[in-house]
Amino acid sequence: MAGLILLVGIWQTTPAKPELVDVLVCVYDIGDAGPLEKVTAKFDRERISYRVVAIGKAAEKLGVSESLVSLKDLKSKEIINLPREKLLSEQLLKDISAQCQPKVVLAGMAAACQAQLLNHFKAQGAYTVAFYDNFDPITTKEYVQPFLKEVGKIDVYMIPAKATLKSFQEHERTKSAKLEVVGQPMLEEWDEIFTVTKRADLRKKIGLADADQVVLFVGGYDDTYQEYFTRFVEGAKKLEGQKDVKFLVTYHPKTDGSLEKKVITEQKATNVQVIDKGGPSSMQLATLAKVLVCHKSGMGMQALYKGLSVVYVVKKGSYPNFALEQGLAEQVEAADEVAETLQRLLAAANSNRADIKDLGVPRDATLAIVGEIKERIGK
Repeated sequence: MAGLILLVGIWQTTPAKPELVDVLVCVYDIGDAGPLEKVTAKFDRERISYRVVAIGKAAEKLGVSESLVSLKDLKSKEIINLPREKLLSEQLLKDISAQCQPKVVLAGMAAACQAQLLNHFKAQGAYTVAFYDNFDPITTKEYVQPFLKEVGKIDVYMIPAKATLKSFQEHERTKSAKLEVVGQPMLEEWDEIFTVTKRADLRKKIGLADADQVVLFVGGYDDTYQEYFTRFVEGAKKLEGQKDVKFLVTYHPKTDGSLEKKVITEQKATNVQVIDKGGPSSMQLATLAKVLVCHKSGMGMQALYKGLSVVYVVKKGSYPNFALEQGLAEQVEAADEVAETLQRLLAAANSNRADIKDLGVPRDATLAIVGEIKERIGK
């Protein structure tokens, strides 16, 4: 009997072995969670096993899922609000390693902890992949700097466009890695939404007449955003006399729309309508739009892909952008410029569609990303 008790004691204290998985995915922002969700959906279809470390707004978006790795040291609120610059504790890294042992780690580039996880598993022999979800040069994007500061020598960076490649080739932290231009999986979602959206029903839902011309503004949140959103609203107000021109505004998922509503109220802009969370998405609304306007949003390049005219309301020279450099999109600063440019683009709507070849964005990004990973895991 004593021997049996001893065996039970040993069994109870033996730690469980980590789960062997093909891929560990690490997401932090809505920007990387969206495309990498499309990749994991393809994993499911291809029977590629994976687990997900979700932090920041990505954790809020994904909610509860069987694929999520437990972050035992952190409460739910701490996980969602973890700053981009903050690293995970050594104990938490050990806990993650104790839960799963991946052959490949695939992470976005939105936070230092994503670089930390790539470094950590690279040291354990995993093949490490960083996915950049934006089209702008990495030198100009504030949100990616904590990642770049922390990342070591990883295996490959997957990049959405040829125009974005140059900044990776020149950056000290990325230039020695393999660099692959794969496209952006979210463009596939744009294709799907533009195919399935019933535009007439959507117009009715948000109170638009058939003849109304739509200008869609997609929101941001950086230090200069309020100033330039205000200039956009001032410009939109100048077109109040054109009753068939309607302005729709969506706000960034990190915010609650209060800033946009405050500015619109202060400017008494009766032709500008905020679409709240829970309503149609920015992509759905883009199916109705003739022009998409933004401050510094990656959605501008995505809208160009679908042939919309795109306007950036931003200080000249402050936002290096391939679309602006190549004349594929417009840049304005003052309210008068906003009004004049929108009038011109609406009059010539759909006559200046950008060709995706000009953007240097490959199609079938999800297929390319999953194909690379399948090679690495031997499937």
